[in-house]
Amino acid sequence: MEKEYQKTRSIIISDRIKQFLSKNEITKQLHVTRIGYYSEIQSVILNEKSADNVFIYCQAGSGEIHFRNEYNLVSSNQAFILPANEGYSYQADDSNPCSIHLFHFRGDNTYLFESITGQILCLPSGFNKEHLPLLEDIYRKLEMGYSTNNLEYISCCLIHFFASIKYLSQNKNVIYKSILYMKEHLEEKIDIEMISNYVGYSSTRFNALFKENTSYPPMEYYNQLKIQRACTYLQFSNLEIKEIAFRLGFYDQFHFSKFFKEKMKMSPREFKKQFAYQINKQSQELFL
Repeated sequence: MEKEYQKTRSIIISDRIKQFLSKNEITKQLHVTRIGYYSEIQSVILNEKSADNVFIYCQAGSGEIHFRNEYNLVSSNQAFILPANEGYSYQADDSNPCSIHLFHFRGDNTYLFESITGQILCLPSGFNKEHLPLLEDIYRKLEMGYSTNNLEYISCCLIHFFASIKYLSQNKNVIYKSILYMKEHLEEKIDIEMISNYVGYSSTRFNALFKENTSYPPMEYYNQLKIQRACTYLQFSNLEIKEIAFRLGFYDQFHFSKFFKEKMKMSPREFKKQFAYQINKQSQELFL
């Protein structure tokens, strides 16, 4: 029985609770009205027109979504968000049974996710491990009942969940990868050509894509990360300012101090005096 339960997991929110969700200051922003998990399905499971937005995530296998007269093939680690009040159907691939997470949602802030609605979303490889626990949290809270605390917590989880999709899916996965590359090379000299080559784009295309998604040119963003690393050194190490400047690839201490003051509105020395922690030698060795 337990095994079967794991294959057909579903919770549907009553109209009375929906009314509360639509009025509460926190939950009215975004809330779940129905949630389910279906494992290794091999047939049409959905064919409807929902008054809510619908999220479908294919965890394994593959299937097909028919939406707006188009057939969209969805495979492992891909998702699809369907807008409210539009018909759709979902059919699993008989030769490659799929396991899907599905939930209906509504709220005042659904418009924030219009840019990722009605299209295939390719999610990062670590999505299952890092983000599906948020859905498990939603299940657990719903199974514990509909207290105000539970429902508000669920809405916060849902906002977090969608943010992780909006900012890490599709092209944004390239941005995430490039930022990780920047962070790994903060103490080396890199340029936009090296970063764009790493993510497989021309420097012109990468520059436009990065700025579109972060509002900053890549190298300006990279320099912000350098300042963030400098702040960490100033707070938690006994490194001299000239040593920090050298580590982070600045021409000299003067160049570093000028750049730091431009970004932080105080000199490195003033920052260290105001925010530095007292650390012992052993702690410094662990940090460095």
